[in-house]
Amino acid sequence: MLELSRLSVSFDRVVLQDVCFTLGDGQVAAIIGESGSGKTTLLYALGLISSNKAYQYRLNGVEVDTANDRQKAFVRKTQIGYVFQDNNLNDALTVGENIAFAIRASCREAEEGEVEQLLDYVRLPGRANAWPGSLSGGERQRLAIACALAKKPDLLLADEPTSALDGTNAGMIMDILERVAHQEGKMVVIATHNPDIYAHADCIYKIEQGCGQMISNQQDAEDTPGEKPGLQDKKGGRGKGLKGSFFARYAWVAGRRNRLGKQLMLVLCALAIAMGTLSFFYGNNVGDEQAKFVNEISNREIFLVNRTVPNAANDYSQYDLHIASDQADQFGGLLGITAAYPYYILPGWGAVIDEKGKVAMSEDTVFSIAKQGVTPYQVAIPDPEGNLTINPDIGSANDQFVALPWVPQQKLDAKLKYSLENQHKPGGVYLSAPMAYWLGIEEGDRDVMLTWDALVPVCVFHSKLERRNDKEQVIQYPIDLYYHKKITVTLPISGVLRNDVRNDTCYTEYGENCIYIPYDQLQGYMTLAARDFTIPKQCKPLGTSAYLIYAQDLASVNDVMEKLQRIDQNYVLTNKYQDLQRMEMSIRNTRQAMMIVSGVILIVLFVMMTIIFCNYVSHRKFEIALLKANGLTKGEICRVMLTEAALQAGFTCVYAFVLTGILWLVSRRIGLFAEVGITLTPVAIPIIMGICALAIALPTLFTVFKVNAYEPDRILRN
Repeated sequence: MLELSRLSVSFDRVVLQDVCFTLGDGQVAAIIGESGSGKTTLLYALGLISSNKAYQYRLNGVEVDTANDRQKAFVRKTQIGYVFQDNNLNDALTVGENIAFAIRASCREAEEGEVEQLLDYVRLPGRANAWPGSLSGGERQRLAIACALAKKPDLLLADEPTSALDGTNAGMIMDILERVAHQEGKMVVIATHNPDIYAHADCIYKIEQGCGQMISNQQDAEDTPGEKPGLQDKKGGRGKGLKGSFFARYAWVAGRRNRLGKQLMLVLCALAIAMGTLSFFYGNNVGDEQAKFVNEISNREIFLVNRTVPNAANDYSQYDLHIASDQADQFGGLLGITAAYPYYILPGWGAVIDEKGKVAMSEDTVFSIAKQGVTPYQVAIPDPEGNLTINPDIGSANDQFVALPWVPQQKLDAKLKYSLENQHKPGGVYLSAPMAYWLGIEEGDRDVMLTWDALVPVCVFHSKLERRNDKEQVIQYPIDLYYHKKITVTLPISGVLRNDVRNDTCYTEYGENCIYIPYDQLQGYMTLAARDFTIPKQCKPLGTSAYLIYAQDLASVNDVMEKLQRIDQNYVLTNKYQDLQRMEMSIRNTRQAMMIVSGVILIVLFVMMTIIFCNYVSHRKFEIALLKANGLTKGEICRVMLTEAALQAGFTCVYAFVLTGILWLVSRRIGLFAEVGITLTPVAIPIIMGICALAIALPTLFTVFKVNAYEPDRILRN
């Protein structure tokens, strides 16, 4: 038995005012009235799909809380069947699949032969494999009744079921509805303005001026004998909820509708994702390549000297104090340092110690130069005649010189002005441009050999240096003076450095006339000089007061310098010829700019997909309203749409992977982005999957939540 009372509904006017309605089992009730009188509004209230929540409702003796959405959804799902005016069949399913789908929507599985029995019941035998589009109007309406009966409802509601049918089909529909009520013991309510239906109704309920009045009742309303089940135990506990297969099946069926348009939409979405992904990796590669390039061209070399004498120049000095071994051992363990070289030079002048331990200052250095087919000649530095003639192209005088070690990190091979062909090239040295000028070395010379008496450090003399401070006080500072041994060195010349390569490694006070000797070879000369050499009593073993240190990358130079400074405050650290902050800022700005471009593409993608999917889901709000009318809760509606979104995201993801690969191959084939290139890494997989999921799920959720906020009656009215 159905009992409704205290129903009042108002829109721009009062539609229903304190209406009551009662219907017994096995009865057919007709709700009549003029158009707009409130027939459909009352029908929605009887079907628990009304937005009005302030009325009383009892079904089979159990009161339903009209303000409880979950309880109403359960009753709609298991006890109420709806036949809408437009029959609302799923044209993507066959006739039999429509009925089977309706059975699953009521939280149960179809029994054997149940679909065929329902088709026979509505006079559509053998039509299970037909498509709804092939049915006539009357046949579609009978199929809609079969779908409503598939949930085995106690209450069947029909909204203008015969309005678009001829007399014959209308008669067939009414015969079926009468049989449902009179033979099956169900309650049937029909909203209609067709007078032919009145004769089939057991009771007629007329709505006029907001009031409802029973004008005909051929049978008293009473319960059919037998105990009616309650809400919690009805039909084997069907209220446990829909199975996952229902949502997957619904998503698959929904995807079959307008398949071409949907696939095109997904392909366009995938194309945008592919372009956004490639732009992201391109931007990342640009930043990496620029950082790599800057690291290659930048000077990551840090020159460290142990300066004990204040106000001295930041170069290698004969007065620097040697670095203690325990401090030097810490250099290699600092994070960010890739190499640390003890720094020694072979100066052009200095204190020389002979085999007897006597010390004297070195004389002028004389170089002997031999070229292929040319008689060797000699050059003295400084000039014996005291001339300090300056080369106008180079700007350096020949008053002094120095032999310096060079290490692989300095990449002098890439800084050559010209190379010299030399059969003795292994072990060859480079000359600075000023040194080559004063020695008379020219481009095109071959097999050039250079011989001179080199001063090789062998020990040090610890002393003190006196200086006056600002207050004219004499202050003593500890210093270490190098003592050298003179050995004759003959080296092949392999090349001359560019004019601008003057001070890259010349951290000394000995000028710009430089001979660059490979570090290992210079170490060999020092080993040779120390052989059979006895350190005088007044001297100490050889140490170093300077180090060449190389940072891991440009960004770590300042950090390494700070760490070194904390070891000893006397350290003077130099990193020449670059603006670290500007270089780092340039790399950071480039990377950020490319990331912004990628971000803009993805934002445009999300906006585009939000508009497309919001429009797509909004056009399906009538479908969502029908799902609600058939008992799906708001949560189940969300799950339906998200399952469909997950399926679409899967297709989009596959398309995005394919398009990303194609665009990447095409870009490589035609040489696009050739200077930097696009390197795809495994991280592209989760990026594409994440973007696909968000691009589809977020707008879908947003729209579903928006549609879910409306009660079905508000959507069905429009």
